[in-house]
Amino acid sequence: MAVRYERLDAVALITLDRPQALNAINEDLSRELREAWERFMAEEDALVAVLTGEGRAFCAGLDMKEAAEAVRNGRELRLTPQLDPRQITKPTIAAVNGPAAGGGVAFVLGCDIAICADTAVFTLPFAARGRGGAHVVLQLAQRTSYNAALYMGLTGQRIDAHTALRIGLVQEVLPPDDLLPRALELAEKIAGFSQPSVRTIKANLVHALEVGYAEALARMQGWDSGLPQEDVKEGTLAFDEKRRPRYRQP
Repeated sequence: MAVRYERLDAVALITLDRPQALNAINEDLSRELREAWERFMAEEDALVAVLTGEGRAFCAGLDMKEAAEAVRNGRELRLTPQLDPRQITKPTIAAVNGPAAGGGVAFVLGCDIAICADTAVFTLPFAARGRGGAHVVLQLAQRTSYNAALYMGLTGQRIDAHTALRIGLVQEVLPPDDLLPRALELAEKIAGFSQPSVRTIKANLVHALEVGYAEALARMQGWDSGLPQEDVKEGTLAFDEKRRPRYRQP
């Protein structure tokens, strides 16, 4: 198995599990990761997913050793296309435990929230390897800025965890031992909220990236009128009564 899928109550923990290869992407990992995301979407009581890596790396990108062997044999690695992040309607968190390169950075960008260990580094080596990576650079520009994306995409320069925080690639930097507990803490917190509200927020932000914020804001006028009224009432009463809300979960 190249990917582990575990359930911790309402949280799905997805772990890239090729530590001997720094969790590099090969045919098995790409197929099993796609299956893990599909399983997460299919399980109604799985409300939030956390993606992380086993060992000292998050994901080293394409497995260049296997890619080189495939080239020598006259073929390309047959990688399974990953789900478009827009197809994953539930919240996702990347817990970046170490180096992330190329496709590994794409996995981070595919998640809604990214936190990392202070030992993490990020790099986009596509140009150096003669491989297409424009779609990853575009995703990075959406998350950070045009200039930061071009800097990483054109130079292949590694950036450290605190630089990733400064440019907005990640939202928190933590000591390695605190990373996964914090990711699970965030996931459990989100899982305890009103899920129609959580998913509406995500869906509208995804829509805004596609059509622009002005059109998305126009669409969202009165958006909360479609939320379950029992959640609205429970959230209001819980605040007034100084207690945690008790939402009915899927």
